[in-house]
Amino acid sequence: MGMHVHIGSVNLAKQAAVKAAFRNLRRNRETAPFLQRFSPIKYCVPRGVVESGVPENPEGFQETIRGAYNRAKSALAERSPGQHECMGVGIESGFFSFRLFNPELDAIANFDVCCLMTPELTVYGFSPGMEYPFLPVQRILRGGDFNTEMAAHLGQMQSSPQTGFLGLLTDNQYTRQRVSEIAVELALLRLSHNEFY
Repeated sequence: MGMHVHIGSVNLAKQAAVKAAFRNLRRNRETAPFLQRFSPIKYCVPRGVVESGVPENPEGFQETIRGAYNRAKSALAERSPGQHECMGVGIESGFFSFRLFNPELDAIANFDVCCLMTPELTVYGFSPGMEYPFLPVQRILRGGDFNTEMAAHLGQMQSSPQTGFLGLLTDNQYTRQRVSEIAVELALLRLSHNEFY
């Protein structure tokens, strides 16, 4: 029995992260056992931009979770009639200000949220977060372009879509794609053990 996985993004790094997360968990037959019964897995990507319903650079957990949810819901809506074994996957990257805990602390972290949605169930997974340079993020949250502001701050260093600026900030120990993978893997593992919830 096959599974259709509808990915709620045209972003190639997010699409690669979803495929890698499924591959990583299917490699070990004891991990996420529910995935083993689905073969083959068919990945479906959108023909056009998937609207997240949140700002381009969401701020806080609420906006970021809502963006991931909206992407997964839109992706799942693309399934064909009668397609029962399917899921929508939404990944949203957002910023979280430390000022919630200390108004004097100028620090902002970036993290990913993954929403997995089946016709019966919605679950979430979260990535680790990394503190980003405060000044460019402040300009980004005021409407500045992410790539322009980060490149200017980092001295015009270039990032690839898969590594992102996170890769530059972590010497490629963590890349944009890998952090998204972690969020997807954790959502899949949550889905795999639904009997505990």
